[in-house]
This record gives sequence, C-alpha cells and structure tokens, in this order.
Amino acid sequence: MRARGRGWRFAYLCRKLPIVTNEDLWSTSSYPCEGAIACQLLAQWEGVGGQDLSRIDTSKPWGVESSSGVTEFVVASSQLHVI
Repeated sequence: MRARGRGWRFAYLCRKLPIVTNEDLWSTSSYPCEGAIACQLLAQWEGVGGQDLSRIDTSKPWGVESSSGVTEFVVASSQLHVI
C-alpha cells in the first residue's frame, strides 16, 4: 500500500482465514504480491492539490498492521474499494 508517497508492507503470517488474498500462498510463491485489506474509514477530505484523501484504520475489523506496527494511514480515496 502507498500512503503519502511512502510504501508500506504487510506481513500476513496467519493461515487461518484468507483475509488479504484468496490466493494459496506458500514459501515458493512470488513476493511481494497484491492483496486487499479490510479497514475502517475514519475521515475524508480534499488535499492541497485537490486529491481526495482518506484516513483509514486497518486494525478494524481483523487486527491487521504494517510490518512496523502501524494501523492508521492517509491514502488516496481512489485506493479504497467498498465491498
């Protein structure tokens, strides 16, 4: 995921339920790979350059955090998909 020009990595270590991807990933799979993370929308606004921005929290609903422990991010609203 990219947020404010910075790339973030998420390590999905639990194989109980597929919460990031439906792919059957193994140690022999090609990494990094694309996926989606459920999140809670905290706020939306228009940024300085007219870009629609959103603050999200990935700790809800499934407790996902970046490899450095971060759970709140500002992302381009276009990166979000309502399911």
